[in-house]
Amino acid sequence: MLHLITFSTHHSERMQSCWLQWASHVMARDTTPQQHYRLYLRTHDASNVSTVRPKGRRVTAGGAAGTYQTATWYAALRDKMFAIQEVLEETKASAREVDAYVITDLDVVPLRPYSELLACLEHEITFMKEPDGHAGSFGAHVVNGGFYVVRNTANVRAWFTNVASRFKKYPRLHDQDIANALLLAHIRHPRAAAIGLPYVSRGKPELNWGVFPTSRVTGVVDEVRNETVAYHAIFSTNSSDKMANITRAMRRSGTTLPHCRGGHKGARSPS
Repeated sequence: MLHLITFSTHHSERMQSCWLQWASHVMARDTTPQQHYRLYLRTHDASNVSTVRPKGRRVTAGGAAGTYQTATWYAALRDKMFAIQEVLEETKASAREVDAYVITDLDVVPLRPYSELLACLEHEITFMKEPDGHAGSFGAHVVNGGFYVVRNTANVRAWFTNVASRFKKYPRLHDQDIANALLLAHIRHPRAAAIGLPYVSRGKPELNWGVFPTSRVTGVVDEVRNETVAYHAIFSTNSSDKMANITRAMRRSGTTLPHCRGGHKGARSPS
């Protein structure tokens, strides 16, 4: 079973429509024997009680949910993490060892069946690699928070709990800032020395994580090739730019997907 988890806000409804068309198209053409998909679409409504936040806590931050780096944009990011936590908890009893969970933003276009990533899954969490040279509040970024594939293990569930809890202490940080800071300085990796990560003393939580080859998952249009499974339109300031880059990525990959005009100009989804 491949579980697809994605998250939407009011501002990203048009992008959501496009993504659903693309994902449905790709899933329907997946000929992997006995491969099944299950889709989880969770939504955030900043004007009402969140349907995914524990204990029904009200989102009180002001501003349009789709506006980049506003208080409600950060609130939507927090709700996204709570939504992922909720799905993993809801399905942990029924999940099999071979099941995988694809966690994707709506501006990550599927160019080939997600099942083609299964051969790359050597870790509990495998992230899209952040393009070289990118940094955030705590230094260099290695992983991108818009696309990753996980196994539903106790370590992974603890990881999401850890990330979500940091939002309370650092409400103005991206989930990606928090994730990179934890992975690079506060999480033990079983092969840390072999892959060049800093040493983290015993007593810290352990997580076996890695990144996809950029030939398979990328946020750089010029890295897209025939075998690319997912392209993330990260170098865009609005939906029109995103759609233009997605169109370029489709052409480079040789993929034909349903035509979609995308979201309103100026709208931005959490990514």
